[in-house]
Amino acid sequence: MTDRESYILKPKDAALIVKLQDPTELQRLMENPIQVIAEVVSGYFASGNGYLAQAGFRIVQGAFKAGLFEQLDRELSELRKRGKLPDDFSGNKNGYKSWIELLSILDEEIPDEDRLEALKAMFFAVNKVGIDDRQRVLNYQLFQITKRLTSGELLLMKAVYEAYRNSEFSGTGQMYLEGWARSMSSRLGHGLASLVVRDSNALEQQGLINARLAVGNMPVAASAASDHMVNPAQARITDLGIRFCENLQTYQIEKSQ
Repeated sequence: MTDRESYILKPKDAALIVKLQDPTELQRLMENPIQVIAEVVSGYFASGNGYLAQAGFRIVQGAFKAGLFEQLDRELSELRKRGKLPDDFSGNKNGYKSWIELLSILDEEIPDEDRLEALKAMFFAVNKVGIDDRQRVLNYQLFQITKRLTSGELLLMKAVYEAYRNSEFSGTGQMYLEGWARSMSSRLGHGLASLVVRDSNALEQQGLINARLAVGNMPVAASAASDHMVNPAQARITDLGIRFCENLQTYQIEKSQ
């Protein structure tokens, strides 16, 4: 091998990558995994080697997944101990299916905190002790809806539910969509009405809030967003949306206990 030639050992998995490091780093990895992983990934980027950078991403992704699975196991184990969840989900309508779907999402998508909390809440609603199969079927449908929503859309849904609970829109008339969106954006704290309008599209499509109306005889799809009207009664939330948010709230209460 000449001075200009070099060979790079490509480890087959994350465990072998760690073994290539100084053995004294293993103790640091156990004591402060996030810091060590960050240092390893930074080193890979600094090396300029594409393969090592990809390996670093796999280490971070694996560590994050492990943390999510560990957190889920703790929460579900505690709920089982308290008799809120059965020991075997396969005995419930859609129970085993929802369990496999939740684990698949954790493994493949690595959802952010807000979306993960909503998914766990709907999973709990499907499998909790003391409800009949009709309720489980409804909650499984809500689980499917949750899978289609982003964290921003979920945060907007929570804001709508809070406005409904506080009776902030008690009138039965109509108002412009932008006025409703400004109110929601103020509640959310970012003040971006256009972002609320965008996120409300998904909530309408999933039946969680009432659909907007167009001014005059023009179809909603053909009119500009600024021309839309809404019925602000109950902050636009539907009965399905209320049930959705109640499931979120119930899970938070059960988990906090």
